[in-house]
Amino acid sequence: VNIGAAFALAGQGDPLDSLFAPSNELPQTVRALFVEPAAAAAEAIREAARALGDRGAGIQVLEKFATPSNAIAMLHSVDMWGDIDVLKVDVDGMECPLLFSILAGHVVRPKIVVVELLSWVPPPFEFCRYPHPAWPHPDWPKATGDASHMSAYSDQNFPTCSITYAVRHLLSAGYFLYKFNGDNAMFLREGAVAEAVEAAEEIQFPVDEIACYALASSYGVFPPEYTQEWFLPADPYETLGYIWANITAVNHHSGVGMVPFHLSVDPWGMIR
Repeated sequence: VNIGAAFALAGQGDPLDSLFAPSNELPQTVRALFVEPAAAAAEAIREAARALGDRGAGIQVLEKFATPSNAIAMLHSVDMWGDIDVLKVDVDGMECPLLFSILAGHVVRPKIVVVELLSWVPPPFEFCRYPHPAWPHPDWPKATGDASHMSAYSDQNFPTCSITYAVRHLLSAGYFLYKFNGDNAMFLREGAVAEAVEAAEEIQFPVDEIACYALASSYGVFPPEYTQEWFLPADPYETLGYIWANITAVNHHSGVGMVPFHLSVDPWGMIR
């Protein structure tokens, strides 16, 4: 299940784009769901699925705007339920609330979760932006596929939560951090954890998100030196104020100052 599939075709950078790679030998029983609100991107995925012939017969494309409120009904509408291999969420703005809504609904049970995270709020800080009646909505530029006029700083749909926030909440759902590249994180369900350890004996779970973050690249609207200064600071509670001030400034600059968000310090992250 690929939610936010604008770049799903091979070579476009989507974590699951190998599905359409020319070298990929798909089994006859492949099932996949792509959810993408931008009409042009959704149609391109449909064309790629048709080009696969019988092998692509189980691929469905929903041209819809996924939200935490409609995600469960959306999955039911296409009979997507039970154990699945991968759930990927990248919707540029509310990944974590959307992901948590799906997992809490117990409609699908993915072995692997891939989610875009916000890299410029480092450990030990927990950040998450929540949906609001005024945001996000189906006609924001990235949902329609037209973001050409938006500057990076005014981009109101940056990923929704930090790695520390995601790790804590997904652990309660039975998912363990596996990898993070500064943009997307991969989490494994318990059975998949055993498979990963068997395949690579040097991996030990739980994987430390602080070590993952330190080795990853950082992407975001703030200068890199800001994030470096915030990462494991001497006084996290003073730094919390700096992060809050920057986030609220970006929100107001982007016209989404009314949107609620969570920001806190993970006290255990300071002593690991």
